[in-house]
Amino acid sequence: MASPGGFGMNGARLAHGCLVSVATTLAMGWYDREDFDVWADLLRDVLREFPATPDVLTPLRVAAEALVGVAAHDRSAALSRLRHEAQRYHRTVAADRLDQWRTQAADRVLERV
Repeated sequence: MASPGGFGMNGARLAHGCLVSVATTLAMGWYDREDFDVWADLLRDVLREFPATPDVLTPLRVAAEALVGVAAHDRSAALSRLRHEAQRYHRTVAADRLDQWRTQAADRVLERV
């Protein structure tokens, strides 16, 4: 199954990773202030190239779209929303991965019995 942009599943996975990484970098302020526009342009490029995202990324994507679509003097609320959605995304992923790890650990214990 091809993904939007014709890059295949691996390309879509990479784009989703870029979305998460760049959005989190902006949301958490892990950039030099003078480089904000460079990061915002990168985010805009990823959003434009890959219009479809998994459901778990939709709130982060919507917040990212709001940030890149707002004027510089109105960024505060958009950055706050992006920060909230980035934190929510990372908590969700962490909980899911922890559940997967626990399931695998339990399966390994059962295999030994």
